[in-house]
Amino acid sequence: MKQSAAIASEREIVGSMVTLPDLLDGELAEITVEDFTVSLHKMMFGMAKTMREQQLNMDRALLESNLSTDLKILDRADQIIEGASCSNLTYHVKAVKDKTRIRQMIQYCSDVTAMVRRGSTSDEVLEDMQNKVFAMSVEEDHGNEIYSMEDVLREVVKESRLRGGLGQVGIKTGFRDLDNLPLLLKPGQMCIIGGRPSDGKTSLAVNILEHIADAGHPTMLFSKEMTEMEIGARVMARRMKYEGDMDRVVSISKGLPLYVTAPYKLTIGNLKAMCRKAALQKKIEVFAVDYLQILDLAGGESRNLQVAHATAEIKSLARELNVPIILLSQLRRMSSEMRGGQRPIRNDDLRDSGAIEQDADVIMMIHRRIEEHAAFSSEDMIALAVSKNRNGPRGVVPLTFDAEHTAFSNYDGVVPSWLEQLRV
Repeated sequence: MKQSAAIASEREIVGSMVTLPDLLDGELAEITVEDFTVSLHKMMFGMAKTMREQQLNMDRALLESNLSTDLKILDRADQIIEGASCSNLTYHVKAVKDKTRIRQMIQYCSDVTAMVRRGSTSDEVLEDMQNKVFAMSVEEDHGNEIYSMEDVLREVVKESRLRGGLGQVGIKTGFRDLDNLPLLLKPGQMCIIGGRPSDGKTSLAVNILEHIADAGHPTMLFSKEMTEMEIGARVMARRMKYEGDMDRVVSISKGLPLYVTAPYKLTIGNLKAMCRKAALQKKIEVFAVDYLQILDLAGGESRNLQVAHATAEIKSLARELNVPIILLSQLRRMSSEMRGGQRPIRNDDLRDSGAIEQDADVIMMIHRRIEEHAAFSSEDMIALAVSKNRNGPRGVVPLTFDAEHTAFSNYDGVVPSWLEQLRV
Protein backbone atom coordinates (compact mmCIF):
# COMPACT_ATOMS: atom_id res chain seq x y z
CA MET A 1 0.00 0.00 0.00
CA LYS A 2 1.27 3.47 -0.89
CA GLN A 3 1.97 5.92 1.92
CA SER A 4 -0.77 8.26 0.66
CA ALA A 5 -3.36 5.49 0.96
CA ALA A 6 -2.20 4.70 4.50
CA ILE A 7 -2.53 8.36 5.48
CA ALA A 8 -6.05 8.38 4.03
CA SER A 9 -6.85 5.41 6.28
CA GLU A 10 -5.42 7.32 9.25
CA ARG A 11 -7.76 10.24 8.45
CA GLU A 12 -10.78 7.94 8.26
CA ILE A 13 -9.91 6.35 11.60
CA VAL A 14 -9.33 9.57 13.55
CA GLY A 15 -12.39 11.21 12.01
CA SER A 16 -14.52 8.23 12.98
CA MET A 17 -13.07 8.22 16.50
CA VAL A 18 -13.98 11.85 17.06
CA THR A 19 -17.43 11.45 15.51
CA LEU A 20 -18.28 8.23 17.34
CA PRO A 21 -16.05 7.83 20.44
CA ASP A 22 -17.74 4.50 21.24
CA LEU A 23 -15.73 2.99 18.37
CA LEU A 24 -12.66 3.19 20.64
CA ASP A 25 -14.13 0.30 22.60
CA GLY A 26 -15.11 -1.65 19.51
CA GLU A 27 -13.69 -1.80 16.00
CA LEU A 28 -10.89 0.65 16.80
CA ALA A 29 -9.89 -0.81 20.18
CA GLU A 30 -6.50 -2.10 18.96
CA ILE A 31 -5.38 1.24 17.52
CA THR A 32 -2.63 3.07 19.45
CA VAL A 33 -0.96 6.45 19.04
CA GLU A 34 2.11 4.71 17.52
CA ASP A 35 -0.03 3.68 14.54
CA PHE A 36 -0.29 7.27 13.27
CA THR A 37 2.40 9.06 11.25
CA VAL A 38 0.83 12.53 10.96
CA SER A 39 1.13 14.86 13.96
CA LEU A 40 -2.43 16.17 13.60
CA HIS A 41 -3.75 12.61 13.55
CA LYS A 42 -1.84 11.84 16.75
CA MET A 43 -3.31 14.93 18.42
CA MET A 44 -6.83 14.07 17.28
CA PHE A 45 -6.39 10.52 18.56
CA GLY A 46 -5.47 11.91 21.97
CA MET A 47 -8.46 14.24 21.81
CA ALA A 48 -10.80 11.35 20.96
CA LYS A 49 -9.46 9.35 23.90
CA THR A 50 -10.00 12.31 26.22
CA MET A 51 -13.52 12.82 24.91
CA ARG A 52 -14.30 9.18 25.52
CA GLU A 53 -13.04 9.31 29.08
CA GLN A 54 -14.93 12.52 29.88
CA GLN A 55 -18.04 11.59 27.88
CA LEU A 56 -18.01 14.90 25.99
CA ASN A 57 -19.48 15.82 22.59
CA MET A 58 -17.28 17.53 20.00
CA ASP A 59 -17.64 21.27 19.25
CA ARG A 60 -15.41 24.09 17.99
CA ALA A 61 -14.42 25.14 21.49
CA LEU A 62 -13.14 21.65 22.28
CA LEU A 63 -11.18 21.56 19.03
CA GLU A 64 -9.51 24.86 19.92
CA SER A 65 -8.71 23.81 23.49
CA ASN A 66 -7.37 20.39 22.51
CA LEU A 67 -5.63 21.16 19.22
CA SER A 68 -4.67 24.73 18.38
CA THR A 69 -5.98 28.21 17.73
CA ASP A 70 -4.31 28.07 14.31
CA LEU A 71 -7.18 28.37 11.84
CA LYS A 72 -5.45 26.22 9.22
CA ILE A 73 -5.06 23.34 11.68
CA LEU A 74 -8.64 23.72 12.88
CA ASP A 75 -9.92 23.76 9.30
CA ARG A 76 -7.98 20.57 8.52
CA ALA A 77 -9.43 18.93 11.64
CA ASP A 78 -12.93 20.00 10.62
CA GLN A 79 -12.40 18.50 7.16
CA ILE A 80 -11.23 15.21 8.64
CA ILE A 81 -14.24 14.99 10.95
CA GLU A 82 -16.76 16.01 8.28
CA GLY A 83 -15.24 13.62 5.74
CA ALA A 84 -15.36 10.57 8.01
CA SER A 85 -17.78 7.93 6.74
CA CYS A 86 -17.37 5.62 9.77
CA SER A 87 -17.45 2.68 7.36
CA ASN A 88 -14.97 0.04 6.16
CA LEU A 89 -13.10 0.50 9.42
CA THR A 90 -11.79 -3.08 9.46
CA TYR A 91 -9.99 -2.38 6.18
CA HIS A 92 -8.57 0.93 7.42
CA VAL A 93 -7.36 -0.58 10.71
CA LYS A 94 -5.61 -3.38 8.83
CA ALA A 95 -3.97 -0.89 6.46
CA VAL A 96 -2.70 1.31 9.28
CA LYS A 97 -1.48 -1.67 11.33
CA ASP A 98 0.37 -3.03 8.30
CA LYS A 99 2.27 0.23 7.93
CA THR A 100 3.11 0.11 11.63
CA ARG A 101 4.65 -3.33 11.17
CA ILE A 102 6.66 -2.10 8.18
CA ARG A 103 8.06 0.73 10.31
CA GLN A 104 8.93 -1.77 13.04
CA MET A 105 10.80 -3.90 10.52
CA ILE A 106 12.78 -0.88 9.33
CA GLN A 107 13.63 -0.07 12.95
CA TYR A 108 14.74 -3.66 13.56
CA CYS A 109 17.13 -3.39 10.60
CA SER A 110 18.57 -0.21 12.13
CA ASP A 111 18.91 -1.98 15.48
CA VAL A 112 20.85 -4.82 13.84
CA THR A 113 23.23 -2.35 12.21
CA ALA A 114 23.75 -0.61 15.56
CA MET A 115 24.46 -3.92 17.32
CA VAL A 116 27.06 -4.86 14.70
CA ARG A 117 28.76 -1.48 15.07
CA ARG A 118 28.85 -1.91 18.86
CA GLY A 119 30.73 -5.18 18.41
CA SER A 120 27.95 -7.65 19.25
CA THR A 121 28.59 -11.26 18.23
CA SER A 122 26.70 -12.89 15.39
CA ASP A 123 24.88 -15.12 17.90
CA GLU A 124 23.72 -12.07 19.88
CA VAL A 125 22.53 -10.29 16.74
CA LEU A 126 20.76 -13.40 15.45
CA GLU A 127 19.00 -14.00 18.77
CA ASP A 128 17.81 -10.39 18.91
CA MET A 129 16.49 -10.60 15.35
CA GLN A 130 14.73 -13.91 15.97
CA ASN A 131 13.12 -12.67 19.17
CA LYS A 132 11.76 -9.54 17.51
CA VAL A 133 10.55 -11.24 14.34
CA PHE A 134 8.88 -14.06 16.28
CA ALA A 135 7.22 -11.60 18.65
CA MET A 136 5.83 -9.74 15.65
CA SER A 137 4.62 -12.95 13.99
CA VAL A 138 2.57 -14.04 17.00
CA GLU A 139 1.38 -10.59 18.08
CA GLU A 140 -2.10 -10.98 16.61
CA ASP A 141 -2.60 -14.45 18.10
CA HIS A 142 -1.11 -13.67 21.50
CA GLY A 143 -2.26 -10.18 22.27
CA ASN A 144 -3.87 -8.87 25.42
CA GLU A 145 -7.06 -10.83 24.97
CA ILE A 146 -9.75 -10.69 27.62
CA TYR A 147 -11.66 -13.92 28.19
CA SER A 148 -14.99 -14.36 29.91
CA MET A 149 -14.95 -16.93 32.69
CA GLU A 150 -17.75 -18.74 30.85
CA ASP A 151 -15.45 -19.27 27.85
CA VAL A 152 -12.56 -20.29 30.10
CA LEU A 153 -14.69 -22.86 31.92
CA ARG A 154 -15.94 -24.29 28.63
CA GLU A 155 -12.33 -24.78 27.52
CA VAL A 156 -11.47 -26.39 30.86
CA VAL A 157 -14.34 -28.86 30.47
CA LYS A 158 -13.37 -29.58 26.86
CA GLU A 159 -9.73 -30.19 27.74
CA SER A 160 -10.60 -32.20 30.85
CA ARG A 161 -12.80 -34.58 28.87
CA LEU A 162 -10.00 -35.09 26.37
CA ARG A 163 -7.52 -35.80 29.17
CA GLY A 164 -9.71 -38.01 31.31
CA GLY A 165 -11.42 -35.95 33.96
CA LEU A 166 -11.71 -32.61 35.73
CA GLY A 167 -8.35 -31.32 36.82
CA GLN A 168 -6.52 -33.60 34.38
CA VAL A 169 -5.49 -30.84 31.99
CA GLY A 170 -2.05 -31.79 30.73
CA ILE A 171 -0.16 -34.67 29.16
CA LYS A 172 0.46 -37.95 30.96
CA THR A 173 4.03 -39.16 31.43
CA GLY A 174 3.12 -42.79 30.73
CA PHE A 175 4.26 -43.97 34.16
CA ARG A 176 1.30 -45.33 36.12
CA ASP A 177 2.12 -44.14 39.63
CA LEU A 178 3.31 -40.75 38.43
CA ASP A 179 0.14 -40.18 36.39
CA ASN A 180 -2.00 -41.34 39.32
CA LEU A 181 -0.35 -38.88 41.75
CA PRO A 182 -1.40 -37.03 39.56
CA LEU A 183 1.53 -35.34 37.87
CA LEU A 184 0.78 -34.10 34.37
CA LEU A 185 2.94 -32.07 32.01
CA LYS A 186 0.95 -28.88 31.58
CA PRO A 187 1.23 -26.24 28.85
CA GLY A 188 3.46 -23.33 29.80
CA GLN A 189 5.24 -25.15 32.61
CA MET A 190 8.93 -25.87 33.18
CA CYS A 191 9.56 -29.30 34.71
CA ILE A 192 12.91 -30.18 36.30
CA ILE A 193 14.32 -33.72 36.49
CA GLY A 194 17.23 -33.70 38.95
CA GLY A 195 19.77 -36.42 39.62
CA ARG A 196 23.43 -37.26 40.06
CA PRO A 197 25.61 -38.26 37.10
CA SER A 198 24.63 -41.73 35.79
CA ASP A 199 21.42 -41.79 37.84
CA GLY A 200 19.28 -42.07 34.71
CA LYS A 201 18.10 -38.50 34.08
CA THR A 202 18.46 -38.79 30.32
CA SER A 203 16.87 -42.25 30.21
CA LEU A 204 13.88 -41.06 32.23
CA ALA A 205 13.39 -38.00 30.01
CA VAL A 206 13.67 -40.07 26.82
CA ASN A 207 11.25 -42.68 28.19
CA ILE A 208 8.71 -39.96 29.03
CA LEU A 209 9.06 -38.46 25.54
CA GLU A 210 8.62 -41.93 24.02
CA HIS A 211 5.45 -42.58 26.00
CA ILE A 212 4.02 -39.22 24.97
CA ALA A 213 4.98 -39.74 21.31
CA ASP A 214 3.45 -43.24 21.37
CA ALA A 215 0.21 -41.56 22.49
CA GLY A 216 0.33 -39.35 19.40
CA HIS A 217 1.80 -36.15 20.86
CA PRO A 218 4.92 -34.85 19.03
CA THR A 219 7.95 -34.49 21.32
CA MET A 220 11.53 -33.29 20.91
CA LEU A 221 14.79 -33.78 22.82
CA PHE A 222 17.73 -31.38 22.82
CA SER A 223 20.91 -33.15 23.91
CA LYS A 224 24.31 -31.61 24.58
CA GLU A 225 25.63 -34.77 26.24
CA MET A 226 24.81 -37.46 23.68
CA THR A 227 24.68 -37.71 19.89
CA GLU A 228 21.57 -38.55 17.88
CA MET A 229 22.96 -42.06 17.33
CA GLU A 230 23.53 -42.64 21.04
CA ILE A 231 20.00 -41.52 21.84
CA GLY A 232 18.67 -43.70 19.02
CA ALA A 233 20.58 -46.68 20.43
CA ARG A 234 18.87 -46.17 23.79
CA VAL A 235 15.45 -46.00 22.19
CA MET A 236 16.27 -49.14 20.20
CA ALA A 237 17.44 -50.98 23.34
CA ARG A 238 14.27 -50.18 25.27
CA ARG A 239 11.98 -51.15 22.41
CA MET A 240 13.87 -54.38 21.71
CA LYS A 241 13.08 -55.42 25.28
CA TYR A 242 9.46 -55.76 24.18
CA GLU A 243 9.79 -56.44 20.45
CA GLY A 244 13.01 -58.49 20.35
CA ASP A 245 13.95 -57.62 16.76
CA MET A 246 15.58 -54.45 15.42
CA ASP A 247 13.80 -54.52 12.08
CA ARG A 248 10.46 -54.86 13.83
CA VAL A 249 11.32 -51.92 16.10
CA VAL A 250 12.05 -49.78 13.04
CA SER A 251 8.83 -50.94 11.38
CA ILE A 252 6.52 -50.20 14.30
CA SER A 253 8.28 -46.88 14.98
CA LYS A 254 7.39 -45.57 11.53
CA GLY A 255 5.76 -42.19 11.95
CA LEU A 256 6.67 -41.97 15.66
CA PRO A 257 6.54 -38.20 16.38
CA LEU A 258 9.71 -38.18 18.50
CA TYR A 259 12.41 -35.80 17.30
CA VAL A 260 15.97 -35.33 18.51
CA THR A 261 18.77 -32.86 17.92
CA ALA A 262 22.28 -32.84 19.37
CA PRO A 263 23.83 -29.49 18.39
CA TYR A 264 27.52 -28.95 19.06
CA LYS A 265 26.70 -25.55 20.53
CA LEU A 266 23.45 -24.79 22.30
CA THR A 267 22.93 -21.29 23.63
CA ILE A 268 19.66 -20.04 25.06
CA GLY A 269 19.18 -18.09 21.84
CA ASN A 270 19.73 -21.22 19.71
CA LEU A 271 17.36 -23.18 21.92
CA LYS A 272 14.59 -20.60 21.65
CA ALA A 273 14.94 -20.30 17.89
CA MET A 274 14.91 -24.07 17.35
CA CYS A 275 11.95 -24.59 19.69
CA ARG A 276 9.94 -21.92 17.89
CA LYS A 277 10.73 -23.46 14.52
CA ALA A 278 9.88 -26.99 15.72
CA ALA A 279 6.65 -25.81 17.35
CA LEU A 280 5.54 -24.25 14.07
CA GLN A 281 6.75 -26.95 11.67
CA LYS A 282 6.46 -30.15 13.73
CA LYS A 283 3.70 -29.08 16.15
CA ILE A 284 5.84 -30.19 19.10
CA GLU A 285 3.81 -30.50 22.31
CA VAL A 286 6.62 -31.36 24.77
CA PHE A 287 10.31 -30.39 24.70
CA ALA A 288 13.14 -31.77 26.85
CA VAL A 289 16.61 -30.26 27.31
CA ASP A 290 19.58 -32.38 28.48
CA TYR A 291 20.91 -30.65 30.51
CA LEU A 292 21.04 -27.21 32.14
CA GLN A 293 24.62 -27.19 33.43
CA ILE A 294 26.22 -27.87 30.03
CA LEU A 295 24.25 -25.33 28.02
CA ASP A 296 26.44 -22.61 26.51
CA LEU A 297 25.43 -19.81 28.85
CA ALA A 298 26.30 -16.15 28.31
CA GLY A 299 29.59 -15.00 29.80
CA GLY A 300 30.44 -11.91 31.80
CA GLU A 301 28.21 -12.78 34.76
CA SER A 302 28.43 -14.96 37.83
CA ARG A 303 27.33 -18.56 37.42
CA ASN A 304 24.22 -17.97 39.52
CA LEU A 305 23.17 -15.04 37.31
CA GLN A 306 23.81 -17.09 34.17
CA VAL A 307 21.62 -19.93 35.43
CA ALA A 308 18.95 -17.50 36.64
CA HIS A 309 18.82 -15.92 33.18
CA ALA A 310 18.68 -19.35 31.50
CA THR A 311 15.85 -20.74 33.63
CA ALA A 312 13.86 -17.51 33.33
CA GLU A 313 14.22 -17.61 29.53
CA ILE A 314 13.24 -21.29 29.32
CA LYS A 315 10.22 -20.71 31.56
CA SER A 316 9.23 -17.72 29.42
CA LEU A 317 9.64 -19.85 26.27
CA ALA A 318 7.32 -22.52 27.70
CA ARG A 319 4.65 -19.88 28.30
CA GLU A 320 5.21 -18.29 24.89
CA LEU A 321 4.82 -21.59 23.02
CA ASN A 322 2.21 -22.89 25.49
CA VAL A 323 4.00 -26.23 25.87
CA PRO A 324 5.73 -28.00 28.79
CA ILE A 325 9.53 -27.99 28.73
CA ILE A 326 11.42 -30.67 30.67
CA LEU A 327 14.81 -29.40 31.84
CA LEU A 328 17.36 -31.84 33.24
CA SER A 329 19.67 -30.69 36.03
CA GLN A 330 22.52 -32.15 38.04
CA LEU A 331 22.69 -32.24 41.82
CA ARG A 332 25.48 -30.69 43.83
CA ARG A 333 28.07 -33.39 44.52
CA MET A 334 28.44 -32.25 48.13
CA SER A 335 24.77 -32.95 48.80
CA SER A 336 25.17 -36.59 47.81
CA GLU A 337 28.26 -37.04 49.96
CA MET A 338 26.67 -35.36 52.98
CA ARG A 339 23.64 -37.58 52.98
CA GLY A 340 25.61 -40.80 52.35
CA GLY A 341 22.97 -41.89 49.90
CA GLN A 342 20.26 -41.91 52.56
CA ARG A 343 19.08 -38.37 53.28
CA PRO A 344 16.06 -37.33 51.22
CA ILE A 345 17.02 -35.16 48.26
CA ARG A 346 15.83 -31.58 48.59
CA ASN A 347 15.26 -28.84 46.04
CA ASP A 348 18.36 -26.98 47.26
CA ASP A 349 20.44 -30.05 46.30
CA LEU A 350 20.08 -28.93 42.68
CA ARG A 351 23.28 -27.35 41.41
CA ASP A 352 22.77 -23.56 41.18
CA SER A 353 19.47 -24.24 42.91
CA GLY A 354 18.10 -20.78 43.75
CA ALA A 355 16.80 -19.74 40.34
CA ILE A 356 15.88 -23.30 39.35
CA GLU A 357 13.64 -23.81 42.37
CA GLN A 358 11.99 -20.42 41.90
CA ASP A 359 11.22 -20.77 38.18
CA ALA A 360 10.27 -24.46 38.10
CA ASP A 361 6.63 -25.51 38.16
CA VAL A 362 7.52 -29.16 38.78
CA ILE A 363 10.66 -30.67 40.31
CA MET A 364 11.31 -34.43 40.25
CA MET A 365 14.38 -35.94 41.95
CA ILE A 366 15.82 -39.37 41.16
CA HIS A 367 16.88 -41.17 44.35
CA ARG A 368 18.37 -44.65 44.71
CA ARG A 369 19.36 -46.21 48.03
CA ILE A 370 22.77 -47.61 47.24
CA GLU A 371 26.34 -46.62 47.98
CA GLU A 372 27.84 -43.61 46.24
CA HIS A 373 29.37 -44.41 42.82
CA ALA A 374 27.83 -47.90 42.76
CA ALA A 375 26.57 -49.00 39.36
CA PHE A 376 22.98 -49.97 38.69
CA SER A 377 22.28 -53.68 38.89
CA SER A 378 20.20 -55.41 36.20
CA GLU A 379 16.95 -54.07 37.64
CA ASP A 380 16.93 -51.59 40.51
CA MET A 381 14.05 -49.85 42.19
CA ILE A 382 14.49 -46.10 42.25
CA ALA A 383 12.36 -43.51 43.98
CA LEU A 384 11.19 -40.49 42.02
CA ALA A 385 10.49 -37.73 44.52
CA VAL A 386 8.11 -35.03 43.29
CA SER A 387 9.32 -32.25 45.56
CA LYS A 388 7.44 -29.44 43.81
CA ASN A 389 4.22 -29.65 41.84
CA ARG A 390 2.51 -26.34 41.22
CA ASN A 391 -1.26 -26.80 41.45
CA GLY A 392 -0.80 -30.49 42.25
CA PRO A 393 0.22 -32.87 45.05
CA ARG A 394 3.78 -33.79 45.94
CA GLY A 395 4.85 -37.33 46.66
CA VAL A 396 7.25 -40.18 45.98
CA VAL A 397 6.66 -42.91 43.41
CA PRO A 398 8.71 -46.08 42.86
CA LEU A 399 9.99 -47.00 39.39
CA THR A 400 12.06 -49.88 38.08
CA PHE A 401 15.23 -49.14 36.12
CA ASP A 402 16.53 -51.75 33.70
CA ALA A 403 20.18 -50.84 33.13
CA GLU A 404 20.65 -53.30 30.26
CA HIS A 405 17.92 -51.68 28.19
CA THR A 406 18.32 -48.16 29.70
CA ALA A 407 14.61 -48.21 30.44
CA PHE A 408 12.38 -47.13 33.31
CA SER A 409 9.11 -48.95 33.89
CA ASN A 410 6.33 -49.23 36.45
CA TYR A 411 7.35 -50.88 39.74
CA ASP A 412 5.12 -53.80 40.71
CA GLY A 413 7.01 -55.15 43.73
CA VAL A 414 6.63 -54.51 47.44
CA VAL A 415 7.46 -50.91 48.27
CA PRO A 416 10.29 -50.87 50.86
CA SER A 417 9.95 -48.97 54.09
CA TRP A 418 12.90 -46.68 53.33
CA LEU A 419 10.91 -45.05 50.55
CA GLU A 420 8.61 -43.53 53.18
CA GLN A 421 11.58 -41.59 54.53
CA LEU A 422 11.71 -39.68 51.26
CA ARG A 423 8.18 -38.30 51.51
CA VAL A 424 8.36 -34.58 50.94
